Amino acid sequence: EIYTSLFVGSVSVYKDSAGAPDHFRREGLLGVLRRGHPYDALETYELLRALYGYRAAYVNYGFWEAGAASVEPGRRLTEVAADALSLEAGGRLLDVGSGLGQAAVDLAQRHDLARVAGVNRSERQVCYANALARAHGLEARVAHEVGDATDLGALASGSFDAVLALECAGHFARPGAFLDHARRVLRPGGRLALR
Repeated sequence: EIYTSLFVGSVSVYKDSAGAPDHFRREGLLGVLRRGHPYDALETYELLRALYGYRAAYVNYGFWEAGAASVEPGRRLTEVAADALSLEAGGRLLDVGSGLGQAAVDLAQRHDLARVAGVNRSERQVCYANALARAHGLEARVAHEVGDATDLGALASGSFDAVLALECAGHFARPGAFLDHARRVLRPGGRLALR
């Protein structure tokens, strides 16, 4: 099992770090993951941050343009995707599979967006993401909700200038349904960025 090998191989790195939470040291990563889906275990992301050296709450594997010397590859991937979206001040972005919300915060600030809506299936991640937006004073402009990317029916047609879906579309049970909904919620001429 690739994931088991990957995580088991990484556990010793994390267990030895001084910042590991007590429950993580007691149970180990596999014990934590047995409590629920890996995406719901915030410890999974603590591990990724420890391994990749991320200083921000990014949970994607990133864009490693300088190889091992890359700085904040998670943030860099978001910036590259945002550049492709041609985001403008006052714009509206739908962040699908929004993870822990760091991309929403960064893009709202960097591009002075009026609205960033995050959609994610994990309630724990949505809670974390909304707390992160509050911590940055962005709760009026950045909000995350529990939802299904393949059923965005609650969102109004043409209500977004751009849709971002980083490292999540491969997990959708019905990717075609996601694309149909993304097209519907985009304004005419709006853009979609996927990875």
